[in-house]
Amino acid sequence: MHFLLKISTLILSLRVLSGCQRSDPLASYAWLYQRTGQPVAASEKTLTVIAVGDILLGRGVTAPEKAFAESAGWLSSADLTLGNLECALTDNPITTTSTLSHSVPPPVRLYAPTQAAEWLKTAGFDLLGLANNHSLDAGPDGLRQTAETLQAAGLGVVGAGGSQEQALQAYFYSQNGVRLAILSVNAIPIPPDNALPQGQSAEQGWDIARWERQALLSAVQTARLEADAVIVSIHWGYEYHSQPDPAQMRYAEMLFEAGADVVIGHHPHVVQTPEVLTLEDGRTVLTAYSLGNFVFDQGDEEGTDEGLVLRLVFDNQGLRAAQVLEVAAGVQPQLIQPTPSLQSKPTSLKGGESEKPAPSAQSSQPAQSLHSTYQCEGLVCAEAQTPQGLVFSGGVFEAGAADLDGDGQPETITLEGGRLQVREPNGTLAWESPLRWLVVDAALGDPDWDGRPDLVAIFWKADKAGVLRSHPFLIRQNGGRYEEVWGGSAVSEPIWEVEVTDLNGDGLDELVMLAMAPGRSGQTLSVWEWHGWGFSQEWRSAPGAFENLRTAPGGWLTVD
Repeated sequence: MHFLLKISTLILSLRVLSGCQRSDPLASYAWLYQRTGQPVAASEKTLTVIAVGDILLGRGVTAPEKAFAESAGWLSSADLTLGNLECALTDNPITTTSTLSHSVPPPVRLYAPTQAAEWLKTAGFDLLGLANNHSLDAGPDGLRQTAETLQAAGLGVVGAGGSQEQALQAYFYSQNGVRLAILSVNAIPIPPDNALPQGQSAEQGWDIARWERQALLSAVQTARLEADAVIVSIHWGYEYHSQPDPAQMRYAEMLFEAGADVVIGHHPHVVQTPEVLTLEDGRTVLTAYSLGNFVFDQGDEEGTDEGLVLRLVFDNQGLRAAQVLEVAAGVQPQLIQPTPSLQSKPTSLKGGESEKPAPSAQSSQPAQSLHSTYQCEGLVCAEAQTPQGLVFSGGVFEAGAADLDGDGQPETITLEGGRLQVREPNGTLAWESPLRWLVVDAALGDPDWDGRPDLVAIFWKADKAGVLRSHPFLIRQNGGRYEEVWGGSAVSEPIWEVEVTDLNGDGLDELVMLAMAPGRSGQTLSVWEWHGWGFSQEWRSAPGAFENLRTAPGGWLTVD
């Protein structure tokens, strides 16, 4: 079951926080969510958090000491203000003198002076998340120095430590009898450490919290036992993509099931629309897939000059209310004046009625989540009604088994944190995807018709300009080695998901792909067949808002 359902929306009259003083600089902004549709009363015991997106106080950020001149007044209005610090604080940046052969181009490294800690404190920040792909840009010692510099300025840090156990420890904060836990984790591959001093590795000494599913979910569960609400700040997704990918949605599901109340994302550097959901246990949760930039020196890529800020209100029951603020991001971010906007109604994940928002003369009926189903005759597919009892399988790959080496014993294949791993029946690691790959989906089958299962991987890696590009690969075990036998070149339309299945019933597998449509006008489904030296496209659907590709016997495809 796909637990993350799309939010329903309806236009509501703007509300302000009941009991707030007239001087509240954020009072005129709409609320994305209010429990039972009611404003928070001044008498309620609550804890308020403000969370912003990516922060860089170096490189092309001119006059970084003045970066918060337009935002300090409202940043300090919350009980706890949180940001993602995407740079290392050091007065002695590492100079790259050589690169490893597998690292072309050299990775981008982001630094800011140690004085930045005082600028952050003065602006109103209380806590900085350090789990991202640039916190180790000055090496393990630089990460430790960054944390110690922030702490010396009176700021809290989360997502880093002398071990993975320490890095995954939650930061706890209490106010008005409400106890909040915050965790920070990175799910983006770390750049190769070719700029670090000789002999030093990012695996040694201080480290950031990395996406290791069981360890992270266990940390969230532990934090939930000690807090009224849990926030997970996570570095994930694809740069400059305005829509979350299926892996982000799946990770959010796991975090909510483990006990998180709010998931706050960053790394894409553009805004991805937040969603409010109601879980089967009755909890209302919020995913802000990407808040975009806050203080950053970008702007060439569309959308990098925009960002979101969350104001979250918690009580002893969890998330009480959530407000979304638009900001003009850049070297000196500013709030954008509010305009009437859509407010979300939480969607129930158990099929029952969700909580009712306050009445509005402009309210509309909630939109229903629909599936698009196709049946293929030969390799040409057309939309069709789904027969009762038809069972679909697939979705984003997590784990599977196949006899890749032909010895009669299946290997175990897992996809975790963007890395594919193949293990022998005895648990020995036989192959893993290179560090420079960010694997987003995989499939097992025999699409090249050689009589043995192969591994199909969809991944992203940086081109010579450092821009991530989407690639497909077919990986085959041959004489004890895993070889990349097809694919490699970047595709013009990024691939989101892949399945391997026999669509036309001839006993031979085909590839089914879910990819970005030309012009980024949604997504398309396509069917590809082996022709002896590669794959040729046999069919492609019209663009739509698709995700979660699955297949069923008899040539059936479905997407959400």
